[in-house]
Amino acid sequence: MRLIDLSLLILLITTRLYSADWPQFRGPDGQGHSNAKGIPIEWSEEKNITWKSKVPGQGWSSPVIAGNQIWMTSAEDKGKSLHAVCLNKTTGKLLYDVEVLTTKDAGPRHKLNGFASPTPVLDGSHVYVHFGPRGTVCLDTAGEVVWKNTEFEFDVIQGAASSPILHGNLLILTCDGIDHQFIVALDKYTGKLKWKQPRARLEATVKETHPGRKRINKMAYSTPLIQTINGKLQLICSGAFHSAAYNPATGKELWWFPYTGFSIVGRPSYGNGLFYVVGSIRQDHFCVFAVKPGQGELKDDQRVWQFSTGIGHVPSPIL
Repeated sequence: MRLIDLSLLILLITTRLYSADWPQFRGPDGQGHSNAKGIPIEWSEEKNITWKSKVPGQGWSSPVIAGNQIWMTSAEDKGKSLHAVCLNKTTGKLLYDVEVLTTKDAGPRHKLNGFASPTPVLDGSHVYVHFGPRGTVCLDTAGEVVWKNTEFEFDVIQGAASSPILHGNLLILTCDGIDHQFIVALDKYTGKLKWKQPRARLEATVKETHPGRKRINKMAYSTPLIQTINGKLQLICSGAFHSAAYNPATGKELWWFPYTGFSIVGRPSYGNGLFYVVGSIRQDHFCVFAVKPGQGELKDDQRVWQFSTGIGHVPSPIL
């Protein structure tokens, strides 16, 4: 999430305009990596600034780039008017400000969150924007709405945060509310449901004795990551009290491992044959777990290491 008021100036900070796309949350591979060379490491009001542009509304989503377009989301009218916003990458000119959804009830949010937080995802010809239970919208690159889906109900009391991802012809959403928890895949061309997988492994939530936590202890806000493991694709997604891997084609659960706590935000990373997952060892005491993919509940030797000193709540690990 970006904690930026879009009524302020958004900066394109570079010494030159790179051709590489940045089509989703955390970049091309979803893990914050870039192959761009010669990127500046110093900035000021006069140095390494190509342009500045004012962007309408308020938003917490990260900008994404495909071709010569930069897309992001914003909200107006206290979250009742939800927008997809597009700028020209070369000039910073506002190309489109499309009201994609309206709602009479903007819903609750955390004081540090906004109403337009999930980052869009791009496939080169379409833009997919997501606003949690308020809905999901597909636009073309000319700013025309292709489809909308507002059928999924779940209560995210701190506001939406998990970003959508693409896999082939599927648009995958994580919906971990305090009432309902599930992952869904939509046909990216029509917005129709392809599969829906309820979250399992939430048995520990019933043991909670703190009244305030018991009401909300199934929520999570993480964005999933897809990786090829032994020639087969796996989607790993962190949730309350566990992380699990799924078959992205069907939603079937493949493996999982438990931890203690909820409201998990960080997106997993992968490298060295391990997934690096932000979970927690107790509520609000966060931890990075390095785990080896397997089958069913992971064994102790598949939880290779963990580190819980000074781990932040929101950041995602990077290798």
